[in-house]
Amino acid sequence: NLMKELEKCSKALGEKVGVDIVEAVLERKRKEFQEAAEQLDAIINMNTGTISVLGQRIKELDENLSKFSSETEVKACPTCETELSLERLTQLIDKFSSERGEAEAKLAKLRDDLKEANTERKQVDQKTKKIDAIDPERLKNLAVELTEARDNVARQKTEVEEFEKQAEALKKLDEELERLEGEKRGLEEASKEFDSAKRRLDKLP
Repeated sequence: NLMKELEKCSKALGEKVGVDIVEAVLERKRKEFQEAAEQLDAIINMNTGTISVLGQRIKELDENLSKFSSETEVKACPTCETELSLERLTQLIDKFSSERGEAEAKLAKLRDDLKEANTERKQVDQKTKKIDAIDPERLKNLAVELTEARDNVARQKTEVEEFEKQAEALKKLDEELERLEGEKRGLEEASKEFDSAKRRLDKLP
């Protein structure tokens, strides 16, 4: 059970841990994930803001391009309001078109970056959730239980060995008693034979 729990913790933390170091690794990982989350939040906020600004700028450029491309509207400079020559008008349309293209490219890149940052942020949240589920105290208790169980097994093994020694000693005693009983029976038989022979001798004239 403890080994399974440690395996699960090691997977969540991304490195192999034991009961003795799990708290330190957990603290370090929490700090790492917190820093990563803060950095990603900063990127997300910055990109979101820049996307909004670029979107607004593209809208303005579209309005200007629409105005300058119109056949009915009088073409005036957007800043000084003076009427524009065809050459100046072409220059401005080229400039706004070029700027719009650059803005669109930047916007596409920012959206990709934002998507990536949001994905990474979710992953950091998932990792944080996993390590938050780690309970070092529970692991310590499991380790204590395991040590106690091992001690009990060792003690029981010692007791069994002691019982086996006592059983062996008892077996030897039983064998010795049996031998002595045999000797006793032999002596009793010899004594009976001696008494019988003595009685027969006594009856002789």
